[in-house]
Amino acid sequence: MAFQKSWRSNLATLLITSLIVLSLLEAACRIFGGEAQSVHYSSPAPGPKKSIVAQTTPDAVLYTLRGTERRLTPNVSCIIKNHRLSHQDVEIETNSLGFRDAEIGPKESDEIRILVLGDSITFGDYVSLENTYPERLEELLRKDFPDKKIRVINAGVGGIDLKTAYHILLEKGLSIQPDYVLIGLYLNDASPSWGIVPLPKPWRYSAFLSWVQKRLFVLSENIHLKQALPERAESLKKFSQENLMAGGNWREDPKAFNYEISLAFGDWGYAWSGQAWQEMKGFLAEMKTLEKKYHFQLLVGLLPLRYQVETRFSNDIPQKYFDSLMNELEIPHADTLPLFRNSYQRSPEDLFYDHCHLTPYGNALAAWVLASELKKILAAQGT
Repeated sequence: MAFQKSWRSNLATLLITSLIVLSLLEAACRIFGGEAQSVHYSSPAPGPKKSIVAQTTPDAVLYTLRGTERRLTPNVSCIIKNHRLSHQDVEIETNSLGFRDAEIGPKESDEIRILVLGDSITFGDYVSLENTYPERLEELLRKDFPDKKIRVINAGVGGIDLKTAYHILLEKGLSIQPDYVLIGLYLNDASPSWGIVPLPKPWRYSAFLSWVQKRLFVLSENIHLKQALPERAESLKKFSQENLMAGGNWREDPKAFNYEISLAFGDWGYAWSGQAWQEMKGFLAEMKTLEKKYHFQLLVGLLPLRYQVETRFSNDIPQKYFDSLMNELEIPHADTLPLFRNSYQRSPEDLFYDHCHLTPYGNALAAWVLASELKKILAAQGT
């Protein structure tokens, strides 16, 4: 009997102590953790406005899975407070197709529709809609063709690869009857990026658990990159044999830059291998075959990597692979890297929030390059 009382007493003490420790950790995260990114959202379904905490991307609100592929949830309206990249409050709305755009009605006879597919750089959940490059692109084209009804539609989805973009085109993109399909390609689009698994609803409100989740996300992302490396071992081995590598300042030293590429071979570094472009070739070729049947023209724009933009030397091997592949497939294309390098060298303004996601100024530069290419096509076709 005494043993039973002692056991119960020890268990109660342990539980009370654990609750006290967790409460202190929760308080510490709320006081010292800064303002966490939060997402306030509503949908057409009736009900009160809700709020969740998401330390990385607001996956729990904005994304659904189709098999293993991500899609934007249709008909969502949300405000991301203190976005982790831009530290701005960003409004996001998706239409019934799951695009970050207004509703798309029947196509008018004189309307020119440009569908933009891409990943998080295109989707742009870290900037306001007017500061995304698809929106800037529409603005530029309307200025040059004021008598035309030009509509640019943002069908970007965070964390996807070229394969998923192709599937989105088949599932929903073709239904809007685009005249042009623009792919906003990035160097890691041979495979999907990792997203964070959302916390169960009861736990989303905890600053401590969100803090833990963020650290686990970084760990899982590192594990994912390491798991991808064995599949690319031969390509990485070949790259290491053909390029000198050393630690140091990657902006100044080509060997240090090569070392950064090798570290990122599970992600954007793979673009320094011809194998990555061969993996993307099939999906681009499939999109190309759809042109005549569905009466659109394909255009591909290659979006920049910060590392390439800010070096004192030029390393444009992925861009050469890109140019060669586009010429082989006879796809009009535009490379944004030269303008970004020139702009940075003239005035090192902030073009990026991280290694790839563009600031409003960076989005404006990307839109200018893509608009220049589209204007040539439109002029050649007498549009």
